[in-house]
Amino acid sequence: MALLDKLQKFLDTLDEKTFYKYLGIASLGLFLVIGLIIFNYYRTTSYWHAKIETTNELREDIQLLLTKAQQIKTMQAEANRMLAEDEDFKIRGYFENLLNQLRIPAQNIVEINITPVDRDTKIRENILTAKLTDMNMKQLTELLEEIEQNKRVYIKEVEITKSKKRPNTIDISLTFATLNKITAT
Repeated sequence: MALLDKLQKFLDTLDEKTFYKYLGIASLGLFLVIGLIIFNYYRTTSYWHAKIETTNELREDIQLLLTKAQQIKTMQAEANRMLAEDEDFKIRGYFENLLNQLRIPAQNIVEINITPVDRDTKIRENILTAKLTDMNMKQLTELLEEIEQNKRVYIKEVEITKSKKRPNTIDISLTFATLNKITAT
């Protein structure tokens, strides 16, 4: 109470011009304090809003990764099941049977190479590269369709060039592969 009485006496002794000067300074100080409070509020709010957005983006990324991981596990289980069903699958024999089935003559086959590549300690990828000549588009599409129908093999690359020997025919370089379990010897 004594402080308020002293303030009252001080204000009573001031002339009008000085009083308004002090009132302006006090008002300016009050507005500065309020302005700093509002600035700090919005700065803090925007900081946490940005943090929340970043967290949500990371959460969505993690959810996507978990979904992909589950899909990969499912695909791995399917691949392991397929490998277990036919452990003695030979890609060369499959390809030669396919060529016979499609009635592609042996003179069209230039070369067939198989390259084994170990993907890890349990799986080996056998890559078959074949060069075929003097084929027509119908034979190529039937061949590719039959390869695509077999879930055990997958096409890696197809290169088609116009045949130099016979008109209206094509030469094909076909690369496809399969996975096999590595057997301990």
